[in-house]
Amino acid sequence: MTDGEIDDHSSMIRFLLYTSEVNLQAIIETNSVFQRHGHSREDWLEKQITAYERVYPNLIKHNPNYPTAAEIRRKSFVGDEDPSHLDGLLYIEENPGHRVVYKPDNWPNTPGSDRIVEVLLNPDPSPVHIQAWGGGNTAARAFYKLKKEYPSEYDRAISKVVMYNIWYQDDAGNYIENYHPKVTMVYNRSFFGTWDYNSLPHTANFITWHIKNNHGPLGALYPQVYVSEGDTPAFLYTLNNGLRNHENPTYGGWGGRFVKAPNLANVYVDAQDDGDVKKPLTRWIEQANRDFQARMDWCVASSFSGANHKPNIKLNVSENLTARGGQTITLDANGTTDPDGNGLSYRWWQYKDAGTYPHTVNIQNSSSKTASLVAPTVDSPKTLHIILEVTDTGSPALVSYKRIIITLATGTSSTPTPAPAPSNCLATGTILREQWNNIAGNFVASIPVHTTPSVTSQLTLFEGPTNIADNYGSRIRGYICPPQSGSYTFFIASDDNSELWLSTDENPGNKRKIASLSGWTNSREWNKFPSQKSAIITLQAGKRYYIEALQKDGNGGDNLAVGWQLPNGALERPIAGSRLSPFAAASAPAPEQAPAPAPAPAPSNCAATGTILREQWNNINGNAVSAIPVNTTPSSTSQLTLFESPKNIRDYYGSRIRGYVCPPQTGNYTFFVSGDDNVELWLSTDANPGNKRKIAEIIGWTDSRQWDRYPSQKSAAIRLEAGKRYYIEALHKDAYAEDNLAVGWQLPDGALERPIGGNRLAPFVPATNNLLSGKNPATTLLEQVADGNTSFNAYPNPFGKAVNLSFILATAETAAIEIYTLQGVLLETVYKGAAKAGQHNEVSWDGSKYASGVYLAKLTYGSQVVHKRLLLQR
Repeated sequence: MTDGEIDDHSSMIRFLLYTSEVNLQAIIETNSVFQRHGHSREDWLEKQITAYERVYPNLIKHNPNYPTAAEIRRKSFVGDEDPSHLDGLLYIEENPGHRVVYKPDNWPNTPGSDRIVEVLLNPDPSPVHIQAWGGGNTAARAFYKLKKEYPSEYDRAISKVVMYNIWYQDDAGNYIENYHPKVTMVYNRSFFGTWDYNSLPHTANFITWHIKNNHGPLGALYPQVYVSEGDTPAFLYTLNNGLRNHENPTYGGWGGRFVKAPNLANVYVDAQDDGDVKKPLTRWIEQANRDFQARMDWCVASSFSGANHKPNIKLNVSENLTARGGQTITLDANGTTDPDGNGLSYRWWQYKDAGTYPHTVNIQNSSSKTASLVAPTVDSPKTLHIILEVTDTGSPALVSYKRIIITLATGTSSTPTPAPAPSNCLATGTILREQWNNIAGNFVASIPVHTTPSVTSQLTLFEGPTNIADNYGSRIRGYICPPQSGSYTFFIASDDNSELWLSTDENPGNKRKIASLSGWTNSREWNKFPSQKSAIITLQAGKRYYIEALQKDGNGGDNLAVGWQLPNGALERPIAGSRLSPFAAASAPAPEQAPAPAPAPAPSNCAATGTILREQWNNINGNAVSAIPVNTTPSSTSQLTLFESPKNIRDYYGSRIRGYVCPPQTGNYTFFVSGDDNVELWLSTDANPGNKRKIAEIIGWTDSRQWDRYPSQKSAAIRLEAGKRYYIEALHKDAYAEDNLAVGWQLPDGALERPIGGNRLAPFVPATNNLLSGKNPATTLLEQVADGNTSFNAYPNPFGKAVNLSFILATAETAAIEIYTLQGVLLETVYKGAAKAGQHNEVSWDGSKYASGVYLAKLTYGSQVVHKRLLLQR
């Protein structure tokens, strides 16, 4: 039911592209307090259906389930548009539980209300989703008629209704609550400030490039300059996209998440995620818009290979599970495929707000096809909601979902109780603590562990004393006895810096660092930094393992504690003496390695000046890093005092941050990058940019400072020398919606600086008049970009089989497109002919007979040459 406001027009364009996903029964034009005369007197809906009819031949190439335009016309009706039925209602919405102003007893039936009755009387028991994009009067009259004229059918029929309301835009919602309480009513207020007018102004370029222009007659009808679709959440709720939003209002998905309203049996109102009432919608908007973008591409792509399609998830586990404490649950998506041959990335995550289990569970291998978790032990039944997101590397990057709901039953699993620990691991109840006094600073490396300690003691808990002194270092070491075989997770808390080491057996020489802290926490504060928590480590019951915790205190408070989570989910934080025995030097003949010497001061050839250069190029379409015209003058430049760009500044731009980084220590560094959308991080072996190599990248997007979404965000360990100057460069391509970029590193001593501070940076100074002409693809890997109103684009890119190459010339010219290797070898000429000024031209190149890798598409027109880098991935 739609009242035909301007945002309804926009929502309807999107909805028509999703009619392949629903069993459409009716589109009913109504009125509301905001549109009291309705809009059936205009032909806005007929214009949209006619435009849909023109793109329908292309749409069915991508999904054969689209209804014909004739079928949609047959299912279009006029409902209640009588403004007198709104008398006494203010120009605002009514809330759930409000008094009823009127009843529809004496109103006339309408074609719309009769159609609702007809659908509800159908013997099909499936839920019937009624959406109130405007007022609900038409539904109110239908329910009244159903109850009065079909009393024997009423209970069965009315119980099928799920009515999703964008506000109560007349009195129908309150009437239905009172007189038809078996209707499930979903009341959405959170659309206001997320999807409605003025909520998403940063999507102006998205609408311009991906909806209105060059996407056919339906997109051209989009009436607004940015996404402004207050009614869209109503139909997003019904989509069976794997999130199962439509199954239960409390689950959450593209249409929001809801909770029971007080004192109303079947009424649901907006819920909060992480305390934010808007987040149940905003967390999905970008992914929903990308899906919309792909469907708009379908409108003009006359073949399946001409546009992107979402991955097909194969879930090798039930979507509804029951588990008891300690039971390992395998999450398996092997066999997942992409219809376009694109690469795929995986993300398993816990939707904690949707479940009733209040704590975070650890998902092992959460970015792999196969992940796992150990069911926690509960005192009463609880639910866990685990979401799988599979994202492809197409353009736009599309996401498919699966939701697994795990019911946690009380008790523990039927796994046999572990056998008693054998005698080679006899916990004596204590662990050795050593302390070195009068050691300045807070670096763990400064603890003189190879000298005699100032103080030693035995602890009955893996926890040192708190607030005892300043400027000291401590070590707690000994052996730990696992009570069960399985997966363990360790935790460390301290003030100041600390490291936790564990051996693969009882030999200290085999120890490795499993967790660390560069900073401080309060006593037993286990979750301040991600580095405090180890990866999952498999241990054998009864086997003795050497363990060591190092702590360096500077000034102020001081503390140190170590805990673990057992395979059955139990937390022992700190670890009790019943699991511990003290270190005995005689039993561990392998000498410990002395700490690395303190780093020498940085020599003068790397003086960090506190800033790094940022360059930005505006109005660059797409999200491929290769589209950034780095060999042209940027639109703007600035200096950053942190290796991080400003966030959410605009759409469709590319940026480069470049300069020099000054390592404070000699040793192995690990770099991290986060960004939205695609990002590449390059590092040179010295100060020369010509020696740079790519060390990390993102093909997709992350939230701001989200360092661990993809394995590719993290570099391998790279050895750097203290004080030596290294050229570093980050390239960032944003399309639409949020945008961010940040670069961090981990130092050899384990300290995390994310982002890297200005005290490590110096800006790059560009040479003047040194731009590459790039007329020959063999001369450079950089792309040349078109000038003025000329454009040259490739999509999808990266691609798995075929890539579409499109261009628009500013003036009429004879044009040619050729495909080259990076060595300058001509492979094919895929286009040659005349092109009119302003005309959209498109041709496809089939790369299936070539090896995966990078190729160059060369567009020649007149005396001009433009190159586009193509990435073939299979």
